[in-house]
Amino acid sequence: MADETIIFPMGDDTGKLIVSELAKQNGILAKMANTTAKGALLEDWSEVASLVRSGLAPTFLPVETHTNVKYVDSRPDNSTEYDARWNFVHHGMGSLDDGETIPVAMIQMHHCLPFDTPFSPAQAFLKAVTVIPAGTYNIKMGFSWGTNVKANKYYQFTLTHDLPAGGQLAGFTGAPDQNPANWRVYAFASDTATAATETCVVTEGSGGTNLGTFTDAGEVVVPASGTPATVKTVGSIKFYGLNSLHRVAYGNNRWLHSPLRQFLNSVGTGWWHPKTVFDRPPAYATYEGFLSGLPEDFVEAMQPIAQVSAISYLCDGGTSGAPEYDTTYDKVFLPSGKQHNLQPNAAYGGAAGLEGDAWEYWQRVAGSSTPLPWSTSGNQATYHPEYVQYDLAAQTTARSCWMRSAYRGSGNYVAYVTATGLCSSHYASYGYRAAAACAIG
Repeated sequence: MADETIIFPMGDDTGKLIVSELAKQNGILAKMANTTAKGALLEDWSEVASLVRSGLAPTFLPVETHTNVKYVDSRPDNSTEYDARWNFVHHGMGSLDDGETIPVAMIQMHHCLPFDTPFSPAQAFLKAVTVIPAGTYNIKMGFSWGTNVKANKYYQFTLTHDLPAGGQLAGFTGAPDQNPANWRVYAFASDTATAATETCVVTEGSGGTNLGTFTDAGEVVVPASGTPATVKTVGSIKFYGLNSLHRVAYGNNRWLHSPLRQFLNSVGTGWWHPKTVFDRPPAYATYEGFLSGLPEDFVEAMQPIAQVSAISYLCDGGTSGAPEYDTTYDKVFLPSGKQHNLQPNAAYGGAAGLEGDAWEYWQRVAGSSTPLPWSTSGNQATYHPEYVQYDLAAQTTARSCWMRSAYRGSGNYVAYVTATGLCSSHYASYGYRAAAACAIG
């Protein structure tokens, strides 16, 4: 038979590219054919990404495939290197911020990071727009909360120095659980300052200038941009209205603004930046960003896909029955309750269940394709010990791990799985762990 010429109607260069990609794809498949389905050794993440883009990953890298990835501890003066196991947890489609939808393989760390990563530190209660002069100020409690916050009581404190424009006042940390005799107010010259310029004792009383009323929701709505639309004026001073006491006492449960989200998606130092006027630096702001500890080709294979997170109806918007949502585009993220195969409901994510698909891996771990109920602390039957995750550095030690879902009826409660399998929520400022996930594509 005479030699035949292959004609590429799209042009010679395009045709050669197609042939090259097919050859590459066949080489990848040949490699995959020589691995076991579980515990595959994946050495070239660009090849894995190519396989995912081809749509063949569910066949050659099925859910429960796992591989080890080198990870170097992010903390200063700590160069511990781990062979961190990552599990293929789900195959599906992901949306990029330009609207394109692509095939992705979701993978997640099998063990959590070897250090605490609070979802959010306690926030400031006031940010100054103008100088706030030295003097005595008071705040009214507008609701009762826990043992120590009592409605209609007033508390006062005295600044001995002017607070500059852009400065913050923080304090009342742990308010419902701390005796008021232990409450303090801390003045900071800016939202990035880590050392207080002064510490003020708080006493019961209404002396001096009233700054406003602490409520659970806060005097202002903090939008996605982080800056309230209005400024409050009291006499000659201007500041953003008082923050939610929930968030002043125990941090912010909004994934969009979480410093943990920043950390997981960052390289190098200096990654933390305040996302709202009330943000304070997290204790781990001095760590190198999580991506610094991972191989470059692994990070390059990650795709920043859309993650949908319902926001607090108490503080941020929507209602119990009609949630509002943030959409973020993250290379690295935490699973939602829905992705963890937990039941969507008004409290977590909304009944429509828009916080992603239930991941097949967690369905298999649960032994059920039907979403599991959230736990109640008094009901051992709704604990899910199969969901417990363990420390990367001490792999027989169970740890409590965050999800990204907010408990929507509060400003500070974030979903987590405890070290005993309680699937519930707790204060954002607490020192729990993270088992990061990403989308390869």
